[in-house]
Amino acid sequence: MSEFFALLHPPLTSFPFVLLWIVVILDLVGYFTKRDLHKLSVVFSAAALGAAFLAYQSGHQASQHASITFVVADEVIGEHFLWAKIGLFALVTTVIFKVVGQFAKFNKVIFKSIAGILAVASAVIFSFVGHLGGKLVFEHGAGVKAKVQIPAE
Repeated sequence: MSEFFALLHPPLTSFPFVLLWIVVILDLVGYFTKRDLHKLSVVFSAAALGAAFLAYQSGHQASQHASITFVVADEVIGEHFLWAKIGLFALVTTVIFKVVGQFAKFNKVIFKSIAGILAVASAVIFSFVGHLGGKLVFEHGAGVKAKVQIPAE
């Protein structure tokens, strides 16, 4: 079962990335058109958080199964995981500020503004995490099926 979950890591990573950029676009459209798209933005932020958590968990499974067919330096995978953790922290903070901004009685604009800035930061961080993941695949062969070769004696 964990191997199947590991195989889901590449497609799962697309969801938080796309959902976060949708949040940024909704926030920008809402800001410039003065339309209230904040509720929709909160929903997409929460969906991005759920997807990011699944992607993070599947990444742990993928790293465990990956070492069977290839070797990648721990520092390279560690950097990918570090930025994924930072992204999750930023996204949790984003969702908190978006929800508080939705229900705040005072200073609503401040909470929404901070949430918008955090949404952009989260989207940029997750884009960087995706870049690092791409480097793992294309530069280090992570997740590429390879035949295990038994050394000749």
